[in-house]
Amino acid sequence: MKTKSQFLAVALTAVCLEGLLPAGRCQIVGYQTVPIVAGYNFIANPFDATDNTLANVISPSAPPLGTTVYWWDVTNQQYAAPSVYSPTGWTANLVVPPGIGFVIGSTSSWALTFSGTLVTGTRTHYYAGANKFSLLASCFAVSDALTGPTMTFPGLDGENVFLYDNANQTFSDAFTYYVGYGWFDPDGNVAATGPVINLGHCFFAQNLGPNTNWVQTYGGPGLPLTSQSSPQASIQSIHATGGKVSLNILNPQGTTYGVQYSADGSLWTTVAAKQTGTTWTGPAPEGPRGFYRLTNP
Repeated sequence: MKTKSQFLAVALTAVCLEGLLPAGRCQIVGYQTVPIVAGYNFIANPFDATDNTLANVISPSAPPLGTTVYWWDVTNQQYAAPSVYSPTGWTANLVVPPGIGFVIGSTSSWALTFSGTLVTGTRTHYYAGANKFSLLASCFAVSDALTGPTMTFPGLDGENVFLYDNANQTFSDAFTYYVGYGWFDPDGNVAATGPVINLGHCFFAQNLGPNTNWVQTYGGPGLPLTSQSSPQASIQSIHATGGKVSLNILNPQGTTYGVQYSADGSLWTTVAAKQTGTTWTGPAPEGPRGFYRLTNP
């Protein structure tokens, strides 16, 4: 069984200004809106919001009163007591950074918008063994097969992975890994590289062997960098509402800059030139994903 999740919008904003960033680095910020259904939703935060508490990550989306958030207690193999949203906030202001799977329980449907900085580099997850179940998620804002080039989930003989279908409120049958073959799907719909873990989704994994680590490395969407010597403006945040995209820009020296858009991080189009302000607003692109960057004029 192949599980898919529907995402209302995804946008990434690239700031490639080497006057501010060391050579070889490219700051990326973005947002992602995820539909929350009535029932249970297995979710993961794909961006680093710096303050990754429920109050900063979940509350701005105005969840219904009574919404619950559950952590999985891998040591005791059960869900911990939930944090409940009330008029005064959360009963426990849990931290939900990238790489942590969690469950949202809701009595009605609503839209959850994540935003923050795209995580890159190398990240290591603890993956419990001894037949324990772990609720895991990618540290990176990508969709990839379990043993794909960015997910790189460890292939351990006999381990099982279960995906949750939020829409139908059911778990998939087990995807089992066999050394020398890859991932086996009892329904025959998934290749040996394993099911795709969708952006913002988490999954249960059962490791029959000893404790191990899951190591991921991601360099970003391959956005090109060009040398800049003078101080430059930088994008601080992005907002996308009402069919428009707004960039909040730090520009203390009044530097002139341009705004470019790309649908894939490769081909770029200038959408605004000779800007000097601290806010830029333009129409939202039609596609589900987009990149923005600032350039010298």
